[in-house]
Amino acid sequence: MKGIRNFCSICFLLIFSFASCTSGDNAKISSIPIHVDYVEFYKEFTALDTSNLQEGLDQLKTKYSDFLDFYIDTLSGLNIHGNYVEHLDDIRQFLVFKDFRQLFDTINIVFPETQKINKSLDNLFQHIKYQNNEFYIPEKIYYFASALNGFVAPIQNEKNMGVGLDMFLGKDFWAYRSIGIPDYALTKFSAEQIPVWVAKAIYEDKYPFNFTDLNLLEIMIAQGKEMYFLTNVLPSFPLHQIFGYTKEQLTWAEQNEALIYNTFIQNELLYNKEQQKIMRFVNDGPNTPGFDMESPGNIGTFIGYKIILSYAKRTKLSLVEVLNTSNAQEILKKANYKP
Repeated sequence: MKGIRNFCSICFLLIFSFASCTSGDNAKISSIPIHVDYVEFYKEFTALDTSNLQEGLDQLKTKYSDFLDFYIDTLSGLNIHGNYVEHLDDIRQFLVFKDFRQLFDTINIVFPETQKINKSLDNLFQHIKYQNNEFYIPEKIYYFASALNGFVAPIQNEKNMGVGLDMFLGKDFWAYRSIGIPDYALTKFSAEQIPVWVAKAIYEDKYPFNFTDLNLLEIMIAQGKEMYFLTNVLPSFPLHQIFGYTKEQLTWAEQNEALIYNTFIQNELLYNKEQQKIMRFVNDGPNTPGFDMESPGNIGTFIGYKIILSYAKRTKLSLVEVLNTSNAQEILKKANYKP
């Protein structure tokens, strides 16, 4: 991998700034006990002795019986279903293949430890529990490396969650472009975004969403709810970071909020279900077609978030009550949204 040494030296300078700050309730939130076991699985797996692989795998199986098969079969894509003896060569090749080996070495350099990430996730989980104890909180988080298979924050079951550190090597990591991550999305794959992805996984586990047969308003409201959840459980994160916008794009959206909404109204798009016409407003992209080049993608979700903000303010409902309100038309009416 070209330039890996320079990249690694830059990554040594990564600074995590995940301080918790809420108005008035900070002390109460910070006192909420969190009992998550953070496992640096990536270190042990990538350090396996390939000349004595069977013994090493047996030891990992004993130690991480609840995760090893999931990692090898699903996250790494080897699909050997626990049959290590017959597939030792496949696992060995996975560990020694030149590109993978360099990737694993990079991960171990960029993440020599995970204590700061653990602290940031503890803070996230405290905010989630403060909002409602019914949200999923994992008992274990396994930090893993899956050779750029795209697994960011997978939930394995009711106890285990993973965090794929190979997907958080920073916007300048050259290999991300080679696996199809577009330039506008690269900022989402930096280490400071880990709590955002974890929070999104938790939200989408509780509130799964399907675009099928929904109109633009329903999609905007559904996605706006997710953004509202994220801003509540990640109060110290800048809004543009949660949306995946640049600072300039967020400024454009805020300055043109009325223009965006009036465009939807004038073109009779709010209740339109034609995906060819509406999905460009609620999908990620470098910008939103039909608006200025300076606009962010997914502009409809920004408007959905603003509608939810107005609805929550006017109804004075709790976060969970807002999220559980399913009628998008009712939300729009009670929000009295007038940008």
